[in-house]
Amino acid sequence: MSVLHAREDKECSEKTEVRDRWCAWVNERLLPQAASIDQHGITPRSLLAEIGSIGGFSVGLGEVEGEEFGSLRDMAIVHEEVGRGSAAVRSFLTVHCMLLQAVCRWGRLPVGDNRLHDLLKGTRLGGLAFSEMGIGSDLAGVKATASRTASGRYELCGIKRWVTGGQVLDSALVLAVADGGPTVFLVDCHSTGVRREALCDVIGARGSMMADIHFEDVTVGDDAIIGGEGMGLAIATGILDYGRLSVAAGSVGIVQACLDCSVDYAWPCSKDGRQIGDFQLIQELISKMSVAASAGRALVAEAALSKELGLSSTLLKTCIAKQFAATSAVQAANDAVQLHGAAGLTTRYPVERLLRDAKVMEIIEGSTQIQHGIIAEATRDALRQVGGVR
Repeated sequence: MSVLHAREDKECSEKTEVRDRWCAWVNERLLPQAASIDQHGITPRSLLAEIGSIGGFSVGLGEVEGEEFGSLRDMAIVHEEVGRGSAAVRSFLTVHCMLLQAVCRWGRLPVGDNRLHDLLKGTRLGGLAFSEMGIGSDLAGVKATASRTASGRYELCGIKRWVTGGQVLDSALVLAVADGGPTVFLVDCHSTGVRREALCDVIGARGSMMADIHFEDVTVGDDAIIGGEGMGLAIATGILDYGRLSVAAGSVGIVQACLDCSVDYAWPCSKDGRQIGDFQLIQELISKMSVAASAGRALVAEAALSKELGLSSTLLKTCIAKQFAATSAVQAANDAVQLHGAAGLTTRYPVERLLRDAKVMEIIEGSTQIQHGIIAEATRDALRQVGGVR
């Protein structure tokens, strides 16, 4: 056996171990709570603490302060498995991962500051406060401000919308306009002047505990700046690609959940002495889900590896994975409800929740339409580099 093949076998074995460990945890701990999380719109803090204790919030960071937290391919596996159990719980992992990527790469926390340690362990919950009313995906139009005070500190003012985990976050990356331009700040969400307004009427991922967050003259110091003044849009763009990768992986998890539910329902149930899974039209629906899960998983793994290697094609691969997996999740969930018939319209089976959650995947971290635009332009540029388009 060559050294290359030995290394590939070792990596394959390690990835299988990661998947087996998280698959078991999701089956034993998350799936039994998924319906309740959706029904009540609350993800228990104890469950999030449990995820943190087994490394779920820090996976994918590589080496940080001498400790190894796994690769982005590991992160994709974890986020897929958690997404299979609950899109809402996976959303907490997504935004926490994005915050940590920014803090570990560009942050400059003071010596003795325990926030990074607490974020890595998940005892402190992190997320993003970027979106605002009326700006959609155009973060260059952000209206929140960061004004210098006479003491040299900053006062943040503005309203951030659709903040995942906003009802319970301890820390948030806030995008605001400073003198030097759009800037990202790491803000303590328990600070004076922070006010939360819960959003409870969302169609899916109901346990993500979204909120609008009002920042009313919230004071922060220079050390709260991530990167530097004016770097906000570059940092936001960079970490949003990690979000796309996470949502893509979570969408594959939804496809897999639809497949699991459909197989369980199709073969144990009978109709006129036959199991409905023996009918070819039912098999077609299940076959399409199986193909989508396998293809989506491969695209996500390819995108994760591309990011690990720092390839120029990373953005294109991540957008392709996200677009394919999100649309596949909607199709798989729609087919799963169809396969279940009238039963699929009830809360007795999880497929109705999966359909609602799947639709969310086509909106967050860049809508399907935005992905199409990015993919088309990136494909054009890539082909021009090799002489395929004049």
